[in-house]
Amino acid sequence: MFLSTRSSEIAPLLLPFTGIHVRFLHSIEELLQVFQEGDILMAHNTNQIVPKSILQKASLSVNVHAGPPEFPGRDPHHWAVYFAAAEYGVTAHLMEERVDAGAIVEVLRFPIEPADSPISLLMKANKMALVCIVSLLQKIHGNQTLVPLNETWSVHKTSRKDFLEKCDVSQVLKDQDEMKRRIQAFQVPGHQNLYFTWGNERVYLPTDLG
Repeated sequence: MFLSTRSSEIAPLLLPFTGIHVRFLHSIEELLQVFQEGDILMAHNTNQIVPKSILQKASLSVNVHAGPPEFPGRDPHHWAVYFAAAEYGVTAHLMEERVDAGAIVEVLRFPIEPADSPISLLMKANKMALVCIVSLLQKIHGNQTLVPLNETWSVHKTSRKDFLEKCDVSQVLKDQDEMKRRIQAFQVPGHQNLYFTWGNERVYLPTDLG
């Protein structure tokens, strides 16, 4: 079973794997209806949390996380830019009840270029995720055990709350360095993210600053 919103990109990659029957699902509701004891579950590009009842049935459950182990949680591509990381990438890990907490079984990384933005990092990571998925399927198809690597998740797991707090620049308007960091990391063309308060009103920064 494959839980993903990118089935159209993943499906062509599965053609060489004869003998593997793959079913794409888009919601937990679908998963609960069809998942059987002993099935294999793979997930990518979904914000849905797989319940414990499914994980207990699965013979193997793996999530492909668009972001390296240094950036678990929500919006990792934004935080990589904010903290001026040298590398970004993709992590494959065994799934647990806690999000982005299971043993890491594969990591692919690429260097972050000076011109990279959160959007470009996300696009690169999503392409790399397809490479990671093929690698995992090759191992599964060959009956290889997915062995945990000597990689660990960062202790700080970002949440949507963390992201929203950084979007409020009211207290840092006069800090040019911090404003530059936040504009680069959190202001995305087409999305009103950064704002400051003026009295009881929110004033959003132009969306083309990122």
